[in-house]
Amino acid sequence: MSKRPIASISTAQAADREAPSDASENAHKNPRPMSSSHAPPHTSSARRRVTSCAACRKQKIKCELLTERPPCERCKRRNIECVINTGLRNSILDQRQLAVLGRDLSRVHATLETVCQQLGVELPKPLELAALSSVGAGPGMQDGDLDDGEDGLYEPSQHNSPSAVPAPIDAYLTKPESEPSAPGPATASASRSYKKPDIISKGLITIEDAEVLVNHYFVEMDPILYGFVNTHSTTHGVRDGSPALMAAICTVSSLHLVDYGHLFETCYREYRHIIATTLFERQDVEHIRALLVGSFWLPGASRILLCDAVRRAGDVRLHRHIFKAINGLSSTSPSLHHGGADQDQSRDCVRLWYGIFMSDQHQAILNNRESLLPLHIDVLEKRGEYMENEACTSHDLRLVAQSSLLLAMARIKSTLGSEYPTPVLESRAAEFVSFSAELDAWIDEFRPKFHPTPEMGKFPPLAFQLHYLFGKLYLGHHVFRGLQGRMIPEALLKAARMAYDAAVAIFRMILDADGLLCNLWRVPGYIHIMISFAGHLLLELCIKHRDQLEINVEQDYRMLNAVVSALTNIRLNPAHPLRRVASGLQKRLFEFATQYGKQSLIDNGTDWPRQHGKEATSMTASASAGGGAQETAGPLFEMGATGMPDDFFLTDFSDFTFQDPSVDFMGV
Repeated sequence: MSKRPIASISTAQAADREAPSDASENAHKNPRPMSSSHAPPHTSSARRRVTSCAACRKQKIKCELLTERPPCERCKRRNIECVINTGLRNSILDQRQLAVLGRDLSRVHATLETVCQQLGVELPKPLELAALSSVGAGPGMQDGDLDDGEDGLYEPSQHNSPSAVPAPIDAYLTKPESEPSAPGPATASASRSYKKPDIISKGLITIEDAEVLVNHYFVEMDPILYGFVNTHSTTHGVRDGSPALMAAICTVSSLHLVDYGHLFETCYREYRHIIATTLFERQDVEHIRALLVGSFWLPGASRILLCDAVRRAGDVRLHRHIFKAINGLSSTSPSLHHGGADQDQSRDCVRLWYGIFMSDQHQAILNNRESLLPLHIDVLEKRGEYMENEACTSHDLRLVAQSSLLLAMARIKSTLGSEYPTPVLESRAAEFVSFSAELDAWIDEFRPKFHPTPEMGKFPPLAFQLHYLFGKLYLGHHVFRGLQGRMIPEALLKAARMAYDAAVAIFRMILDADGLLCNLWRVPGYIHIMISFAGHLLLELCIKHRDQLEINVEQDYRMLNAVVSALTNIRLNPAHPLRRVASGLQKRLFEFATQYGKQSLIDNGTDWPRQHGKEATSMTASASAGGGAQETAGPLFEMGATGMPDDFFLTDFSDFTFQDPSVDFMGV
């Protein structure tokens, strides 16, 4: 084949530039059969446009595009830019549909991987789509062209919330052309496929320290807190779950471990930073788990964390998993729209909801405020069926028992509570008897079901009895509201005596019950605060109502002083709530001795027999409590108040400030 001279090529190119106008006129005068290159716009036409680059199309020559991506062979030989024009995208298959299809396949593949992991079979081969995506599309195709509704940073969290009945706000929140995705393990796995920076990758703590902290939480802390994190078993699993969960576990463990107390402020700061910066982001169940852990173990931040957990639990409809947790996908159950979640995962969601309910009721009791969650809801009314399921564990039993007790205490608060220091009417004496009988029925129902466990030893039955005494104390303490030093009404004297007996029984248990004192360092803050409340109330009764209640002041003082001595001998970090409780009670004891007027109280304070006092000195929970600074003296506990004092109640938020300068909640 002879080569064309350069002049001929130049002449041909010039003619090509003038050809379009002439071609349009000659098309009508001299019609001729169309070749394949001039076919109407159908599949072959789309193929011609797709498989030719801009340079070859300009020269009206065949494009040697051997692959689906540039450059073509001609542009490669001539070393010129090879661009496929995406302006004709309307004539080919919609790229948005391809992007949606790719995401759907990724979700199906993630679900398949989860199923294979559960069954213990070989994982499927990786998607080739992911490999192609990593190479990248053509230069003319931008990522934004294929984006069809990826989760945005500030997407409304209600958007993908499953619900049997559409809410009115859904019409406003739902975006056009968006497909709701079920909030299940597949979605969570897909969203976590791109790992976010966590406390380890940021270099805040080493991987070795993180291993120690996480293992400590798994062994010592998680069994106490109903196994909320037992869905994970390794540090790697926690990191894959959520950066917030990793920070929460490290924060709690460093608060309780003596040799890692120096990491507490670092971990706590990172935990607060994550919670603050993700406040407006949509998160999965693992983030709710992180909020729940913090709400139980960090009293100074529990209310803020709880509010966020309640909101997110409502967004993902955790409570609706109760039907599937009991009997799977029954035809009589409301539609849950959780196709990817199996029954075990539904039970995990129900456990998290019960935990949030318990934390909510704890805050309602301690703060004397209304609870955030409703009391009449399916997940509470069906707790008996949930417990009777064959998959029920010891943690489920404890959760159901605690929820039942807190429901009774919520009814006590609703009936007898008040935001104002008004005395309880004598006509309500019968209600105290009724509620006391309800508490007795509760312990009679659940006492035979609690037994020592290998994980926690004798602690579960002891904690069960301790919570029963907290219920009696909370019920009886309403009698003293608004008395302001006046005599207890005769009709309410029995209820007042009940509160006093409960307070004494609490401290006798701490001293005498084998297995209780040695575990107080690792219980949630609610128990510490209720113990402190019992001590403050007992001292006030010794001052104001010792004659009417026939109190042996010296004996009770020695008992309480022995408890405080045992608590101060426990090795604790300075920030540990139990250390603050012991310091506050110690201060009150000195004030009580001064006000009571008998120096012999202090001299005889160590006469109380402590069979298990050696437990406190042998514990290695945290740093020694002896070096802490003493708090300044304050007023004694005022029983006429409607709430509990802040000095032992630990609900100030001074240690939960959002230090991140990029987050400005004040607008200044």
